[in-house]
Amino acid sequence: IAPSTLQEVFSLREGDLFDASVVREGLEELTRAYGEQGYVDATIDPEFEVNQTNHTIALRLNIDEQVPYRIGGVNALGVDSEMKNEIRSALKSGDVFKSQSFNAFLNEFLRKHSGALPPEVSYRDVRMDRDVKRRTLSIQIDFRSCEQIPK
Repeated sequence: IAPSTLQEVFSLREGDLFDASVVREGLEELTRAYGEQGYVDATIDPEFEVNQTNHTIALRLNIDEQVPYRIGGVNALGVDSEMKNEIRSALKSGDVFKSQSFNAFLNEFLRKHSGALPPEVSYRDVRMDRDVKRRTLSIQIDFRSCEQIPK
C-alpha cells in the first residue's frame, strides 16, 4: 500500500491532539484496504513512542502483509444455474480475492434475490477454505434452507 494511502486512511496529522478512536478507525480502514488487495492475513501492529518532553506521541506501524490470496474455486449450493453463473461471473477463479468487493457483491446478491432465497440466509452460510501452498481461497455459499427444529 502506498504511503499516500496511509496518509489518507489516518486523519491525524502532525500537531493534532491524539485520539485513540481515530487511530482505531485508521487501523480498521487500513486492514480493509489490504484485504481489498488480497492480503487477507495482513497484520498491522501499531507502536507508540511517547515523548514526555515535547508532549508528543509518534505512531509507527509494523505491517506484515503476508501473501495475497486469489480465488481458488466457487461453489454455490441451493440456487439455480442462472444464479450460479451470476456468482461465478463475479467471483472468477484466479482473480485476486478482494474482501470488500466480495462483501458488497454478496450484499447485493442477497438483496436482489431475497424473494428466491430462504429468509435465514446470511454470511454464516459462506465458508472459505484457505490453501496456503497455492495461496487461494475456495468459497462455498450454501443457500439451502436450514431445517427448523420442531417445538
